[in-house]
Amino acid sequence: MRIFFARHGQSEANLLKVFSNRGWKHPLTAMGRQQAHELAARLRDRNVAAVFTSPLRRAVESAQIVAEQLRVPFEIEPALVEYDVGILEDSQDPAGWQASRRVPGPDRPWRDLSPRLAAGAR
Repeated sequence: MRIFFARHGQSEANLLKVFSNRGWKHPLTAMGRQQAHELAARLRDRNVAAVFTSPLRRAVESAQIVAEQLRVPFEIEPALVEYDVGILEDSQDPAGWQASRRVPGPDRPWRDLSPRLAAGAR
């Protein structure tokens, strides 16, 4: 079995540059919907059996598009929800964005944290 992870398409939160990790808000933009269609096209020959998504609106909308294009079921999985940013939710706080850069993401992969994780496990 192979597992593919993909980020949701562009959402309104991306354009607004706000933290948006809770609630049913910030839908995909037209570009985000196009990105989801492009992802489905790239996965078409990968024998995808199902799509799992976090419960956030942008992720669900992305999963729906991919699942429909691939003609597979999709399931909302609460365990996939993004981390809680607390009081930064819905804010554009520059200090919050600076702090968030220390968390793994597209620009800081998990492998960069392996020495820190290993040290913490001791």
